[in-house]
Amino acid sequence: MLSENKKRQQFMSLLKSLAQSENVLSEPSKRAEYYKELENLYYSDNEDNFRHYYSDIFSILSDILQDSDKGNILYLSSNMRLLYLRYKPINKDVNGNVIDISNNIKKLYDHVNLEVSRIDYINKLFNNVKQDENMNSLISKINTYENERKNFEAKQDEIKAKISNQEKEYITILGIFAAIVLAFTGGFSFTSSIFDNLNQASIYRTLILTLVIGFVLVNMLYGLFFYINSLLNKSTSIKPILYFNLILLFLVLLVIISWLFGFVEWRNALF
Repeated sequence: MLSENKKRQQFMSLLKSLAQSENVLSEPSKRAEYYKELENLYYSDNEDNFRHYYSDIFSILSDILQDSDKGNILYLSSNMRLLYLRYKPINKDVNGNVIDISNNIKKLYDHVNLEVSRIDYINKLFNNVKQDENMNSLISKINTYENERKNFEAKQDEIKAKISNQEKEYITILGIFAAIVLAFTGGFSFTSSIFDNLNQASIYRTLILTLVIGFVLVNMLYGLFFYINSLLNKSTSIKPILYFNLILLFLVLLVIISWLFGFVEWRNALF
């Protein structure tokens, strides 16, 4: 599949060829070739469809106006009208589906005519006021239009980048929640196996294993939620988990001391 830049280059080349002569589409076979090329550009069996740019159309028209050897913008407008009126979807893709780019050709025809009309209007204004003191004002308006168009395209690229980043964050968060579910499932299964064999182990060993499981699960879950919070709020703190680990460490030390001094055996001997 062609990249967007290559498709844009192919699109601009097609417009240039349509501007060469008013008879370029006189033969049905030539029209069929152009329809095939347009279908290769616009049609896609997924949602990644090609979208032509106003800037590309304007660039081609401006280039033609500056060099008459490259064609005539009126030829381009006339040929686009012929392509639009004569197009019939008859070709099929690899899956047997009929390829229909009627809307794309309609939009292209409309956009080309819009730019041709705009250039023609600007040229008429320029010719009418070229010896007038308002020339600078007209040039300023044209420059403003160009700047606004460039700003609009820049904002489009920025919005696309933001949407792409949001999609990555959503995928990351879904993956983390899946890990949380697996952690809960594994932790509960392991805990259940420990309590099933509670009568076969000493109270000290059971307590130590319970505290270790709690340490692993809580730290792992806190780490996952900590990452999610850093993605959403950009402000995080590790103090809660530090306090929890200190309390857990104290409990582990308390169990070890009880085992060393045999507190449970001593209590059982008394009662």
